[in-house]
Amino acid sequence: MNLKSLLLGSAAALSVVGGAQAADLTVAEPVDYVKVCDAFGKGYWYAPGTDTCLKIGGWVRFDVKFDDNADSQTGNDYLFRSRTSLTVTASSMTEYGPLTAFMDYRMESYQSQDSVSKLDTGWLQLGPIQAGKFASSFEFGGGYDDDGGYRSDEKTDHIALTYALNGFGIILSVEDPQDRTEENSNISPLSGDEEEFPDLIAALTYSQGIVNAKLAGAVVDSSENDDAAWAVQAGLELSLDSFSKGDKFKILAAYSDNAPSFIGATNISGTTYSKVGGNENGDGWNLLASYKHNWNSQWYSALTGSYVSFDAEAPGDDVDAWKVAFDTAFSPVQNFLILGEIGYYDVDGRGDADSFFGFARLQRSFP
Repeated sequence: MNLKSLLLGSAAALSVVGGAQAADLTVAEPVDYVKVCDAFGKGYWYAPGTDTCLKIGGWVRFDVKFDDNADSQTGNDYLFRSRTSLTVTASSMTEYGPLTAFMDYRMESYQSQDSVSKLDTGWLQLGPIQAGKFASSFEFGGGYDDDGGYRSDEKTDHIALTYALNGFGIILSVEDPQDRTEENSNISPLSGDEEEFPDLIAALTYSQGIVNAKLAGAVVDSSENDDAAWAVQAGLELSLDSFSKGDKFKILAAYSDNAPSFIGATNISGTTYSKVGGNENGDGWNLLASYKHNWNSQWYSALTGSYVSFDAEAPGDDVDAWKVAFDTAFSPVQNFLILGEIGYYDVDGRGDADSFFGFARLQRSFP
């Protein structure tokens, strides 16, 4: 055997052994990289291996507030408060339209409690049908200050049907009245017999160009004496880009009969007794106006004024309250906000109270 034959034989043997070892190796699966989903807007990405688009967001806030009535338990005129919000949206397309689920889970440190957690909002939607806990179909939103002023401001468990065409929209919803009446049950205890059927709400909306408007009505069955209860609200918002880019003006008014939550009487500032129980009998109305001005891309200011009046059937329980708030916000970098608010409120009637109030806030939002 010459040298050439020896080398050829060795190479053949090594190739057989190498092939056998290679056959024993596990073949790596291809990496399924996360892909951007632009079908539902910015910030969505495909859940690997599915056609569902996910979006994660939220914010972290730190507030320092002052108010003569800030904390009736400790007697302090100030409050330190840290809050967080985590939102998750899941959307996909179906033959019946978009299928979406959304949740907003919040936690906060507040007063003497170590932490408080709750599901602020959670809903699912398929095409025109939306169900879960979210803003009542009666709502038009508040002013451009922190709490939005005196007006109906409730998230309720309900199911809504929405239809829109050429700027016009119709909303029909069936809502749980306990989300409105039970919140102040310590003031006006409920027996559970006040709510024989759910709140029925219908709204007509219009959104076109600079105009955003809504007319809403509610028929409810949550009064103390089984009396008829109803409410109506009209709101108008104008985009004033022609005056200054980003400027907005909003005005709304509402009237209620035996349904105080629908005019914001259950959310009055001051002492606990200032608030009206959600099922108290009486009629009332509210008025709100708010203006927001953008000084530039980083600065904006807002001025909001609101008034609510409730004439209770029970003697001595009438209340009139007004509030004005001025806000200024600065965003030095994207997704970071420094916000300050100062204002004054006055409550006459039950729970007389008046006070200057304000707060300073740092907030980081994402994504």
